[in-house]
Amino acid sequence: MVNPTVTLSKTAITVKSRGTATITATVKNGGGDKLYLEYYSGSKWVTKATYNVPNTDTHSQKVTLTNEWWYKTGTLWRCELKDSAGKSLAVSATLKVTTQRYYQNPSGYLQIKDKIIHSWPNRVMKSSATNSRWGKIAGVKRIFK
Repeated sequence: MVNPTVTLSKTAITVKSRGTATITATVKNGGGDKLYLEYYSGSKWVTKATYNVPNTDTHSQKVTLTNEWWYKTGTLWRCELKDSAGKSLAVSATLKVTTQRYYQNPSGYLQIKDKIIHSWPNRVMKSSATNSRWGKIAGVKRIFK
């Protein structure tokens, strides 16, 4: 008997939160078994979805990740093939999902950790966007009213 294998279409993806993350899992020599989508939570793998694998030599299964990845900046996922008794037959490589926040600023905009430099004719002052002591700074005009 040939050992079954599980292969994911990607090893890393970046998806906007509130979107849909979908990949393809290819199962070889695993006909009649079950494919489990698993999410790494803390120190263990938690099953999030189960798919039946038809009795064929090769089967491609479209897998949609559940929304646990929305709430974190990065999560790990995998697919595991198990027989009817629950014995593990094959495990895919890990998929890393990076979440892009829905309202995440593009890199060209001011980021929270950016340094702000204010210069006047005779002096230069520096402040951090996260730790500014000045509040309103004289010499900076307000564009919007």
